[in-house]
Amino acid sequence: MVFLSQQLYSQYRDYHAQPVSSIVLRRQAPFPRLTLCPRVPLKDTKLLYDAEMLLTEGGITVEQFYNMTTLDLLECDRAQSQCYQSQYNMMRSFQSDSPHSTESAIPQPIPGTSWLGSWRARYYLALSRLGQKVDPIRCLTFEPSQQLRDSAEDEVVNLNLRLKAVPLFQDAKAYRLFVHDTEEPNVGDLAAAELGPDVEQTASLDIPPEESLSLRLTARMFSLANLWRRPCREESGYSAIQCLKECLWHRLAANISCRLPHMVGAGVYLPDMSGPLDHLPLCARLVQMESKGTAWRWRFRFCKTIDESCTYTDVTWYRPSNLEPLGIDDNREATPVYDALRLDPELQTTSAPRTTIGTETLKRRPRNSEKKTADFNLGICNPPEDLETVVDDSLLTSTKGCHCPPACHQTLYNLFVYKQETYEKCSSELTMSIDLRADEIGEAITFTLPTLLANIGGMVGIVTGYSMFTLAGAGVDLAWKFIRQ
Repeated sequence: MVFLSQQLYSQYRDYHAQPVSSIVLRRQAPFPRLTLCPRVPLKDTKLLYDAEMLLTEGGITVEQFYNMTTLDLLECDRAQSQCYQSQYNMMRSFQSDSPHSTESAIPQPIPGTSWLGSWRARYYLALSRLGQKVDPIRCLTFEPSQQLRDSAEDEVVNLNLRLKAVPLFQDAKAYRLFVHDTEEPNVGDLAAAELGPDVEQTASLDIPPEESLSLRLTARMFSLANLWRRPCREESGYSAIQCLKECLWHRLAANISCRLPHMVGAGVYLPDMSGPLDHLPLCARLVQMESKGTAWRWRFRFCKTIDESCTYTDVTWYRPSNLEPLGIDDNREATPVYDALRLDPELQTTSAPRTTIGTETLKRRPRNSEKKTADFNLGICNPPEDLETVVDDSLLTSTKGCHCPPACHQTLYNLFVYKQETYEKCSSELTMSIDLRADEIGEAITFTLPTLLANIGGMVGIVTGYSMFTLAGAGVDLAWKFIRQ
């Protein structure tokens, strides 16, 4: 009996260890989604200050503040040929080695919807580089069409993006590109240190201005087993990053009793504003980190006007931009563009249809704001005192206590830059060679519960001479005898 007990315990220990076997299969990875974000928040502090004053005075809502201070690439008006003649903010696919060959498809505008897919906008609340401040940003996510997915099944697909530079939202880099599957990307709204060892960081690449990048995009796939020692979620559509974000949102909402425009569900893009906190009202003030010992740095702000030297001769293509297209009469009376936004209800909300502002309504930004609370003579544009609700840093950064295991089925993408060349002024080019033939690492548990029961039955039979059925029959007989007594 001692020997039998030892063997039975050994079998249970092997079962509890959940050994796995791995197999590598050649698969076709899903076509990735591309998320394009401005490299930095709005740098023009005079524009930012005017929007902050409108918010504190009750002239606009927090959602409208997000709309006015984040990069809004306007959809190209197909009726105006300038959009296509400029060849910027365009995306095309091609089969040969050169994106400018005769085999290239007709370029499609960014943003917008075409046979290639759709570019849709969404708000995020991104951490600063030092992790001591948060700022709203607006990113565009490209969802490929079924036709583009089908074209990638048998061959390498090449995509070419030509983007205009936006001086108000760039530093040494113009944009940041994130490549991901259907799961939510981490665009800087989650600290990398808070993801943990099991949640992968979203693949990304900085796009510098006045340069042309050529890169290769490949994929890896994982089909992991759900183990006790390494749990994962198997349901379709689950995203560990979205789970972590919603965990932080619930904690923050419990503290401030309202929701912010970026708190929306997975896959919800502008102009929709639906999410896990719809039962709460929209916040009346912004939220900012306390950043103990360094908060004064963000409260003291110099006035800075960014030279928009990269404006183009075609129609206005992004907001906030208060400069007229080149060639317009400079003697026209100056009117702040935000006054127009405040008076025009169609431009106040993100739910309004996207329309290009014509040259007849576009106004030039005045050289100095008329707000008197900012001392422009001293060059100081400090934000208003009651602009933000200051909360503890952990409410915006710490994921401790959030139960968000990784997904069991994952597709990870890799970016390899193999050529970098000088490009045209005030623009960037990105050429991607997308190869979706991927190796999938699959796992399977080799010691399952049926295996354990079979091994226990074999051990009992060898040692005692009884099988599991014999023992079961004996148990039934004893039960009948007990009942009859």
